[in-house]
Amino acid sequence: MKKAELVKAVAKDAGITIAEAAEAVNSVFDNIKKALLSGDSYTVERFASFSVVQRAERMGRNPQTNEQIKIAPQKAMKVKTALAFKSELNGKES
Repeated sequence: MKKAELVKAVAKDAGITIAEAAEAVNSVFDNIKKALLSGDSYTVERFASFSVVQRAERMGRNPQTNEQIKIAPQKAMKVKTALAFKSELNGKES
């Protein structure tokens, strides 16, 4: 599902205009982004939690030349599926 499809589904389910639904969806994504940028985590109960993890510096290799390269430390977003949703995905009731 693409963002535009999500906006249309929210508009239909909530009985609001597409413009209002787009504003709501954008607000949710903006708030998740703000929380992660400030170092907090963001949890959607019974769905997933989003957090930022720090990856350490490591050695890698250039696949074209096989040359060893140093990969700088970096931050990445981690998404952890809630157990209730994971059970649903696997056809089990929670």
